[in-house]
Amino acid sequence: MPTFVKDNTDYRGLPTGHGSAASRRGPPAATRPSPASSQQRRHRPRQDQAPRVRLQPSTEYEGAEPVRNPWNTAHSAGGSSGGSAALVAAGAVPVAHANDGGGSIRIPAACCGLVGLKPSRGRVVPSAQGRRLPLDIVSDGIVSRSVRDSAAFLAAAEQHWRNPKMPPLGLVEGPAERRLRVGFLLDSPTGVASDAATRAAVTETVARLERLGHAVEPVEIAVDPRFTDDFLTYWGFSPSSSAPRAAPWAPTSTATAWTASAGACARPTWRTGGTPRASCGG
Repeated sequence: MPTFVKDNTDYRGLPTGHGSAASRRGPPAATRPSPASSQQRRHRPRQDQAPRVRLQPSTEYEGAEPVRNPWNTAHSAGGSSGGSAALVAAGAVPVAHANDGGGSIRIPAACCGLVGLKPSRGRVVPSAQGRRLPLDIVSDGIVSRSVRDSAAFLAAAEQHWRNPKMPPLGLVEGPAERRLRVGFLLDSPTGVASDAATRAAVTETVARLERLGHAVEPVEIAVDPRFTDDFLTYWGFSPSSSAPRAAPWAPTSTATAWTASAGACARPTWRTGGTPRASCGG
């Protein structure tokens, strides 16, 4: 089954560019441990592209086409796993590798109408870049078109490596036997209000969960006002940990990159000659 590996994860024989011209694109000598590498015998991997050093929540480049959303090419596919999301949403592949420290699985999944679950920290094999951080906030996973496919991936990843400190997952399938207690937020815990369409989607989901018999209630999460600035500063460590060959990035530049305008995402295309690579997403 063909699939794609995000362009910030080394896979033997494929170039890793971290979405930046500052990084050499020669193939790495070895595959770094990740859930993506655990599936190498089952899948035929290719690498997609990522935004520069995956700092942005969109997938855009300087001097190149942005990654466009297959549902509406005037809209963004999100990021930083935007290429994987665009390829899966377009039907090019059923699943594609993604990783998430600050939303890079969840944002593109939301933009492209996919299932994007960030695994709990420690649930899947730790990534090489995450192990370099003082506190590993990065989780590897996939974007897919169904809960069934995401559950199958987690079950397969667990067969490759399981954290002995966490209970086994196994293959989760079919409806749950027990009712759940679900908390929800209508607005961001940082105080940013959601727009009308987002609030309507959350409200509709709450109503559906209640009809299924689950207990759903609003929750409040107390967030220190310094959280946003602290996170952006910490996120500045991420490029240096995942792209040691790239030009140095100062943490103070992270806020500018993080708040860059959302870009639109390009249809999957192939470069002629050499290794096939998708022109969209990371």
